[in-house]
Amino acid sequence: GADDYAGLSHVAEKLQQDIKLVTGVTPEIDMDSTKEPLSNGNHIYNGTFDQGEGRLGFWHVDNASASVQKTERKLNVIGQNEEACVYQRGIKLLQSDSYKLTFDAKAEADASVKVLVENMDSRVIYAEKTLSLTSTEDEHEISFTMPNNVNDDNAVVKFLIGKNKITFDNI
Repeated sequence: GADDYAGLSHVAEKLQQDIKLVTGVTPEIDMDSTKEPLSNGNHIYNGTFDQGEGRLGFWHVDNASASVQKTERKLNVIGQNEEACVYQRGIKLLQSDSYKLTFDAKAEADASVKVLVENMDSRVIYAEKTLSLTSTEDEHEISFTMPNNVNDDNAVVKFLIGKNKITFDNI
């Protein structure tokens, strides 16, 4: 939950302060590097959109505008073209393990959104599902099992939103 993220954020800030104290330089924390699952088992960081600059820590947005209202804490994305997407890198997936990606989503008008779990260069797709979203926020789920003998320390979870207005939460 949010407490896990707040704790993680606090640890990262403390580490930055300690390094700055010793070296005089504030280090950058690489939000795209391999991330261990959180203590609650979640592999997605900041899935409740309450940390980082603009509350978008760990997330990338391409060909779209994104905002998180402080009171609502949901990701609102407006796609500018068919290539518009929201994604997170550095997801650690282990061979033969089963995973379930759940999230809440709605669209301003009925929309089709494709969800992918893939390798870093998009050449290998581990899971793919096209969802029909409406103006009612619903929970969605994608389950998949990693192939035998395939570990990926830098998998990507990607939402292809197209030219739609989409709201995400609880990823």
